[in-house]
Amino acid sequence: MRRVPSRPGRNYGNFDPVPEPCTPAGLILPPKTATCSTFRVNHRTRIAMTEDEVSSLVAEQRKLQLGTINPDGTPHLVTMFYAVVEGNIVFWTYRSSQKARNIARDPRVTCLIESGEDYFELRGALIYGNAKVLTGQNEVRYVGGEVVKRMMDLQDDDAVAPFVEETAAKRHAYVVEPVRVASWDHSKLAGT
Repeated sequence: MRRVPSRPGRNYGNFDPVPEPCTPAGLILPPKTATCSTFRVNHRTRIAMTEDEVSSLVAEQRKLQLGTINPDGTPHLVTMFYAVVEGNIVFWTYRSSQKARNIARDPRVTCLIESGEDYFELRGALIYGNAKVLTGQNEVRYVGGEVVKRMMDLQDDDAVAPFVEETAAKRHAYVVEPVRVASWDHSKLAGT
C-alpha cells in the first residue's frame, strides 16, 4: 500500500493510505457496464422499474407523499390521496393550505408512491414534476370526485357528489406534470 501526504484537517498522522491499483498494467477490462466480477454490480439499474411497472404501481396505490418547498427552502411533506386522470397524477387540497401556498410560489413537487413491508417487497417511484393548478369549479369537482371515489373504493359518482360539492368551493385541484422518475423494485434482488 502506498502512502500519500495527509490532507489538512484529517488526523491520520503524516499519511493517508491509498490502495494499489487492482489491475496490472496493460490488462484490458470490459466496460463497467458489462457484467464482470472485477466491478461492483450496479443494483440501481437492476432494480429500476420499467415504465409499465411504474404505471401499475401508480394505478394500484391510493396515497402518496407529496413534497413541496417551504418559503425558507425546507421540504414540506404530506400524505395525499390521489387519482390518475389521462395518465397524470391529480389531487385536490384546500386553497389556503401550506402546500397550496408553496405550489403557488414554486410549482416543483416530488411525489413518492411506495409499497411493501419487507426489504425484498419494497417497490416505489419518485415522480419529480411541476404541479399545474386547476381553479375552475368544474375541474375541481371532477378531480375531487375522482380522488374521493378512489379513496373510498367507490365507482358511483352520486355516492361522492354531496361531499365533493360541499368542499369543492374551498379547494383547488392540481395535475402533476412529470419531469423525471426514479423507481425501485427490490423483488428483483431476491435470490442474488
